[in-house]
Amino acid sequence: MRAFLREIFSERFLMRRAERRARACALDQRGRVRFLLGAARARQRAAGGLRSPQEIGPAFRLLAEAFALLVTAHATARGETDGERALAPKEAWGKLPALAESLGALPEHGALERLLTSTEPLDADRLAPREALALRPELEGLLSWLTRQLEVRTPTRIRVYRVLRLTAAGAALLTLLVAALAWALAPTNLALGKPARASSRYPRTPDPTGATDGVRGRGYGVHTLVEPRPWVEIDLESSHALSEVVVYNRSDGYQTESLPLTLELSADGNDWTEVGTRHEVYSVSAPWRTKLDGRRARYLRLIISKKDKGYIAVSEVEVFGK
Repeated sequence: MRAFLREIFSERFLMRRAERRARACALDQRGRVRFLLGAARARQRAAGGLRSPQEIGPAFRLLAEAFALLVTAHATARGETDGERALAPKEAWGKLPALAESLGALPEHGALERLLTSTEPLDADRLAPREALALRPELEGLLSWLTRQLEVRTPTRIRVYRVLRLTAAGAALLTLLVAALAWALAPTNLALGKPARASSRYPRTPDPTGATDGVRGRGYGVHTLVEPRPWVEIDLESSHALSEVVVYNRSDGYQTESLPLTLELSADGNDWTEVGTRHEVYSVSAPWRTKLDGRRARYLRLIISKKDKGYIAVSEVEVFGK
């Protein structure tokens, strides 16, 4: 695995193999290689539009020409030919073993020899449809491999790409580290997943624990009936020094109907102390925040106690420790 990662870093970011190939190719050779590559790609594009059974022959002839041009481009880059003319089909085929030895294993291509070394224009037209269907992906794979192994960029351009890739990789890594650090240092929501109960439950609404399930953006997580002094209570299961309570309002409208809403704390669930009352409208994007400065409590509840009747419908309640 270490060797694999080293290879990825060496080739994808440092581009060492690409630079070696670029340095091995003289300036005049690079121009000829680029010309041969362009000619091969033109034939591949033309063949790409020939897909019907009646067009099998012309398509394969164009792809065979592209093969000879690509092998010629490789031979030119290696200084084996001047690149002024395309290699003959059999000569191009004969250079594949040397290419495989220097560039790595070739894609499967054994069944292509007869097609790529033939000088008879009608051989491709005589292919049975099933045979043509099997050979075409094999031939296109070979051409794609030969194209990828060619290097027509200058060493200077490769060095520029190297700097850009390393800079982008460094920026991405820094972003990940910052995100991981922010996640690690983020305060823990003490209420997440903790028991919650309510004075009542409006029919076909979520269980009161919907107020502590971590989902903020839905309509509401808890909804009581209209009644005198409705309340929603959360048990943190142990006493904590608290820094802040954040309440997210329902997101489906009617955001004023649970106002004014009071927040209370308790150590035992019996004696309650008011720590804040909300009169102004709040929302999911602008929640109600109450600073507590280290006050200890195990229980907290939202209650409507400042009007005769009402109901509570909120999306989520978060509690953070000191």
